[in-house]
Amino acid sequence: MNLHMKKIILLLLSVLIIASCDTDWPSVDGEVADNTSNDIEEVADNTSNDIEEVTANTSNNIYVTRNNYGAVLEASNTVMHGAGQSSGAFELYYDTVPSGSKPLIFMYYRGLRAFSTGSLDGLKSILASYKEQGIYLIPQIGLSMTSGPKDHYEGDVAAGLYDTQIKNLCDEINGLGHPVFLRIGYEFNGLGWNGYEPSTYIPAFQRITDALRTANAEVATVWCAIAGRINKSPYTYDQYYPGNSYVDWWGIDTFAAYQLKSEGTLEFLDAAHIAGKPVMIGESTPRGVGVDDGQTDWNTWFEPYFDLIQNYPGIKAFCYINWNWDDYVHMWSPSWGDARIQANDQVRINYISKINSDLYLHGNTETELRTVLGASDTTPPGQVTALSGSYADGFVSLSWAAATDDAGIIRYEISRAGKVIGFSVSTSFTDSNIKAGSTYAYAVKAVDTGGNTGPASSSQDVSIPFSIDKVFNGDFEDGLTGWAQREYKGGAITVTEETSSPLSGSTSAKIEVTTGTGTNWHCQYGQYFASYSGVSYSLSFTIQADEPTTVYVMLGSMSNNAIPVTTNAVTHTIESSTPIDDFIFMAFMMGNCDGRTIWIDDVSLTESE
Repeated sequence: MNLHMKKIILLLLSVLIIASCDTDWPSVDGEVADNTSNDIEEVADNTSNDIEEVTANTSNNIYVTRNNYGAVLEASNTVMHGAGQSSGAFELYYDTVPSGSKPLIFMYYRGLRAFSTGSLDGLKSILASYKEQGIYLIPQIGLSMTSGPKDHYEGDVAAGLYDTQIKNLCDEINGLGHPVFLRIGYEFNGLGWNGYEPSTYIPAFQRITDALRTANAEVATVWCAIAGRINKSPYTYDQYYPGNSYVDWWGIDTFAAYQLKSEGTLEFLDAAHIAGKPVMIGESTPRGVGVDDGQTDWNTWFEPYFDLIQNYPGIKAFCYINWNWDDYVHMWSPSWGDARIQANDQVRINYISKINSDLYLHGNTETELRTVLGASDTTPPGQVTALSGSYADGFVSLSWAAATDDAGIIRYEISRAGKVIGFSVSTSFTDSNIKAGSTYAYAVKAVDTGGNTGPASSSQDVSIPFSIDKVFNGDFEDGLTGWAQREYKGGAITVTEETSSPLSGSTSAKIEVTTGTGTNWHCQYGQYFASYSGVSYSLSFTIQADEPTTVYVMLGSMSNNAIPVTTNAVTHTIESSTPIDDFIFMAFMMGNCDGRTIWIDDVSLTESE
């Protein structure tokens, strides 16, 4: 008789003894007897009680020694531990696993189409919050180039039409202050939902990688397949390969239990080893299994999952999706089940037992992570000197002299009034999140390749005028730099530079609404800016269309201002204010303008104290 059954019998006996005593309890035939069976089931499944705390029902944690390939962000002889795939799910997972076993990798998702300045501000805040707790996370970003099988745009990426968004991507990653795993066009072989074609996917992957390397971004590129379609027609996975020189890691997403042992999965792992690449399990969840049935579900999915990791030495990272898929039936039907490890204590105890193996690398401080990644430097860099700053054209521009270090500087940390606001991989930084009439005190620290931080520079004060323009490149004389398009629910626009007959100067933005849905916000063109309470805003712009139509302007409390647009260029001005400090996407919305061509120029947003 096993320990689990013995304890249940003891619990039954204790209930019977209580019921027979001279107390106010009902008889065994009454409420206690009915509730006892429920209590027994709850205790049996509830490993927060002593019954299950002492037993983790898993096979042993014996594993094959890892292969080491020398890839970017590859830690020797270990498997990186990651989770997601939302901030809320990650937080619950993080709170569930014990100290010393916190995840190292944080899952995040972004589409390239709408990538603009500020697109990773939310991620930056999340990373900073965990860093304050002593955990320096590596974000694993899934970067898509599709809104569905009929709206994939990797061909346009390859042709250079998304170079502005790619530059924004590079700048935003460099501004995180953290290394990044980037799954470019993840699940590239998911033809039914992504639509990627090998002939366009490969050059798109290469173009993004080239830009990241030119920008000196600390990024490991991940070429990530979906396990269920490794060798499905019309293309096999290898037909999508960008080449060894462009790929740092291979990735595979595994969901259904059969995929953990399938021929395609094992073939992919073997091929990665032949190519000399470590493998990341980029996404994983017990699809259709969940955790509700405790040990049964563990045996069905989790045990094979950890067996796969332990037995294949090329697997060097895993990311678990800790979601209740019942909440997403509208997206995945039928439901994939409740996959939250905290939802069933038997699964929770087993899971923690597995990841507590010395095979896994968990979250820790930056210096400790850098050491595992091969850094041996413990000497902090010197003080940053010659810091200077000035305001011009809506920005504060900072520059400084390079700090000295025996191993090399990996980034600079910029603070304003004592609070970190960003990072730079060069000796300059631009701050656009400024308020008219303010004076800011800036300082800069250097961080070296070992994660050691040097002393702060002397403070540099910069005063902001009482009236400033918040729009960057509003006259489009620098092309489309600083602007971004956002498309939803099938809406689509094509934006190009109008140089033959601009509304003003040498260039205007020409926006063709190729697919209008009838809903204005489904097609947007604009840029982000930091807005503040206690100031006023005046938005001015010139606009024209090939035929009369209506364009809507979105700007915080000014949302859905209908602007009549004619075949003549007309300048409009709108006054507004914002009740709270915010980060707003100022947008021209035109999803209702199907088939129209619209020109925009001389956009300015004056913020006045």
